[in-house]
Amino acid sequence: MHSPPQMTYVPGQVIYVPNLTLVPLYPRLFCHDHDHSAVASVTSFVWSPSFLHVGSRPKSLFQQPMGFQDRYIYTLVSRGQEHDTHIAFPAHVQIKDYIAWESRMEAGYDIIATTSLQLPVDSERLFFLKDRMKIGGSFMVVQSDVVSDKIGVKVVLITQSDCLVNATQVCFLTRETGGHGVGILGDGEFPHDWNTSESVRITITLPQSPHGKLSLKTFESNLPFICQSLTLDDRVTFQKLDILGDSAMITAKNIFADQVQLKATNAAILGVIKASESLSVSTSNARITGNFTCPKSVSVSTSNAPIAGRFSSSNYISLTTINALIDADVDLLHDGISCERTTSLKIQTTNGAINGTINVASLAPTSRGGSFDISAVTSHGKNTLKFPIIPPQAKLDIIAATQSGAISVDLDEAYEGDFRVQTSEKADVVWKKVSDPEGEGRLRYVSWNCRNYGGVRGRVWWGERDSGKGTVNIGTDSGEATLVM
Repeated sequence: MHSPPQMTYVPGQVIYVPNLTLVPLYPRLFCHDHDHSAVASVTSFVWSPSFLHVGSRPKSLFQQPMGFQDRYIYTLVSRGQEHDTHIAFPAHVQIKDYIAWESRMEAGYDIIATTSLQLPVDSERLFFLKDRMKIGGSFMVVQSDVVSDKIGVKVVLITQSDCLVNATQVCFLTRETGGHGVGILGDGEFPHDWNTSESVRITITLPQSPHGKLSLKTFESNLPFICQSLTLDDRVTFQKLDILGDSAMITAKNIFADQVQLKATNAAILGVIKASESLSVSTSNARITGNFTCPKSVSVSTSNAPIAGRFSSSNYISLTTINALIDADVDLLHDGISCERTTSLKIQTTNGAINGTINVASLAPTSRGGSFDISAVTSHGKNTLKFPIIPPQAKLDIIAATQSGAISVDLDEAYEGDFRVQTSEKADVVWKKVSDPEGEGRLRYVSWNCRNYGGVRGRVWWGERDSGKGTVNIGTDSGEATLVM
């Protein structure tokens, strides 16, 4: 006879207890698994509504052959360590109510279950969650021309298994910090293979605001295996938009918000986003493409896949990946006045090329000045940077490097300051025939500190007075290094 394992849990959490057969329910719960007995102290026990049919006894969640054991959902209120459990939602999220399927219909081999509900448009926090039940689908946020103070939510489940309909529950959610949510609750271990004919389709319909623009506060989703799509226009704004996914693509187009986070794993992200405070986009093993603008901070990262698109900020941009290309058109802006503040750009990859077109601009009335810090580093790939626009009298600090690859940096003629080109092979500076960028007829002057096959150092400025502020350092350990000015 084995001694019973301890089974005590965080108060109020909804958990799954697998492979157990119930004996008495209260005040103590006795249960047996395959070869152990287990005892857990409880003060309440509830059936999930997904087990219930009106006017009948509780019905098993699963009706599978080969002795697959039932799973039951409990609310356990003693405190301690978990024992063989699957937590449906985070601990701070509570299930307020369950929403019954409004209709079930058969279409060929498919069963289509549908339900709908509404959320208040003025909620402090709107959130949408799905547990890790192994079913894909779609989450679409669309706009309506109908004026309303409610957001429509429609959930459609398409499957060929009546058991999956019973296993899938739509529920109202609340959380400790407030807000209104919708959850899709199932069983992460449902015993069937992936079936592309099965899906959960969630449609969020945003109403028209009587005030012209619909301003939503916090809008969040965490929907593993669900493709998420938000295609909106400037009639909708968010204070905070937080979209999380896993193994399914995220698309967010024409998004206007204060703070934005798009985060996925093993799935691509496509975005056209303007944020005022922060913008973060990240995934792994998949591509990120789009147009991302934020005056304060733009952060884009992935791994084993490329980054491509247009990126704009007047403070900070970071683009990072590994084992892949970064192909970026970048707009770096500066007020042209604050010498202490620098607009920064970081581009970093490994085992991949960098292709960067970087437009540097001053927002000062004279379109002059500004301070910029640019770093672009890779390895085992070509590094090519172009600076077609540099404001006169700007301070640029540029570091560009690679290993086992060629490097080329092409600067606008307005650049003034030090330059250094270093390689184990041929280092070269190519001079373009240009005129004074400020239209004053000044001549361009160059002084050389070092000129040889593997390294070039010098300084360039316009006019008799040397007022250059910038530094350019480019290098590679193996390959040609070329600076064009």
